[in-house]
Amino acid sequence: MISFVALWLTFYFRTETTAWSWRKAVSALVMGAAIPVMHYTGMAAATFTPSTSAHQDLSHAVSVSSLSVVGISIVTLMVLGLVLLTSLADRRFSIQALELESSRRHHQIIETALDAFVEMDSDGLITNWNARAETTFGWSRSEAIGQALSKIIIPHRYREAHTQGLRRFLATGEGPVLNKRIEITALHRDGSEFPIELAISSILWGKRRLFAAFVRDVTERKRAEQELARRAEELARSNADLEQFAYVASHDLQEPLRMVASYTQLLARRYKGKLDADADEFIGFAVDGATRMQHLIQDLLSYSRVTTKGKELQVTDSGAACDQAVANLRAAIAESRAVVTTGSLPTVRADATQLTQLFQNLIGNAIKYCNERKPDVQVAATPTEDRWVFSVQDKGIGIEPQYYERIFQLFQRLHARTDYSGTGIGLALCRKIVERHGGSIWVKSRPGEGSTFLFAIPLEAERTKK
Repeated sequence: MISFVALWLTFYFRTETTAWSWRKAVSALVMGAAIPVMHYTGMAAATFTPSTSAHQDLSHAVSVSSLSVVGISIVTLMVLGLVLLTSLADRRFSIQALELESSRRHHQIIETALDAFVEMDSDGLITNWNARAETTFGWSRSEAIGQALSKIIIPHRYREAHTQGLRRFLATGEGPVLNKRIEITALHRDGSEFPIELAISSILWGKRRLFAAFVRDVTERKRAEQELARRAEELARSNADLEQFAYVASHDLQEPLRMVASYTQLLARRYKGKLDADADEFIGFAVDGATRMQHLIQDLLSYSRVTTKGKELQVTDSGAACDQAVANLRAAIAESRAVVTTGSLPTVRADATQLTQLFQNLIGNAIKYCNERKPDVQVAATPTEDRWVFSVQDKGIGIEPQYYERIFQLFQRLHARTDYSGTGIGLALCRKIVERHGGSIWVKSRPGEGSTFLFAIPLEAERTKK
């Protein structure tokens, strides 16, 4: 029984990671006791019968009774102790080998890192410095290690804050920059300053407190960001100037154009049929051109006013805006015998006038491009996680996929003016309105089967109500 217990303890504790424990000691004692017990059990079970054919002198034989239990136990425990010490020494050697291999790999990772690696102790002295740190800061490893970090890579105006922060952490364990990616200004050996991004961590190495940081020079990234910001600012200014120019030009052109249109229309009424056929045709061309120019200028004014004359976004009932758009299209709806179905529409944050204009343009297009069918237009809205998606669906002529983006650009037409009227500004105006509301607009369509124009507006109405 004791042998079984000894074997069970041996296998039970073989996965224990600690080198020494009282449980292992008890297991060793049980194993040591098991050996003499098994020996004497075997001796007690054995029977020896002297041979009658041979006479042997047994006077000098060792008596079983002279085998001391205590002696055998002591020898057994000594052997087990030697085995245990050998095992501990072997384990210690293995641990040291693993630590050495881990240290080697750690060093290799640091040396091949794309970022600079800087390590500092609790006194603020540099303890480690990789090859990338040499190229980033201009100091060689031998020059940097042992130096005060604040003196060689921190600009003078930030050194006191660095010292105070280190003292505060050592005293309280609190540090505002630990385990976070931060951007600060660093100092190069040549005296120049440059932006860096770094992440600092604190580690306890034995009894030493160390601070390790991976550092990245972000000079090029900052330069690119600044260039991007400058271009965006220039583009915004250019767009604003262009919109202002379009507004002023369109506004100033209206008066002389109105005069031209008025006199050409007067000529058409007064002299129609009194001159030859060519004269009537020429006057008709002039009237048509003046009329189209008026429509174009009015659309340009509407386009430029989206941002220059837009009202503040407020909580708006999109259903009421859609109803107003349908009312404005009453004549076109009656003429084409169109059916416009409106589902339940939400409250959104919008410019009510522009939202009405958006619905009016989309519904008007659905009625216009009906392919001689009775127009059937459906308006609906569906909520998503962060926005409302509105849809205006028709069963008209449809659009080829390669034109999905083109139709939202200024003055882009897919059909001849004689087939469908318009200036080519309507959908560009729709996009501008939607983008001013922080949304986007797109189309889904199949030629001959109709189109669905969709636009999304952020879910801000509910937050505004709160």
